[in-house]
Amino acid sequence: MIYDHVKHRLLVVVHSRSADPQSEATAEAQAASDEIVARLRRPLPLRPAPTEPSPQASIEEFASACSRETYEAAVTAARNTSRGRYLSGGPLTAHPAAHAGQTL
Repeated sequence: MIYDHVKHRLLVVVHSRSADPQSEATAEAQAASDEIVARLRRPLPLRPAPTEPSPQASIEEFASACSRETYEAAVTAARNTSRGRYLSGGPLTAHPAAHAGQTL
């Protein structure tokens, strides 16, 4: 399957062992494509409601990949970089995790 983000369409692509439109391989590929499309058009099955609440991780179990100071420094660096890119007309892509391991 291929999703076209420009046209907002999902394309189903199936390989055929033959380029001949009258061949058995092409008929099998078309049948496989039709089955995929039919499955995608079906509604999703309903899930049963949980009988017990799902377990929640406690705050004591949480472990960060970096210290609070390192994270805050990375956010500051990303903000400064984003402001500079915005003023110069560049892209505004900045992710604090990308800076977390760097010396700032």
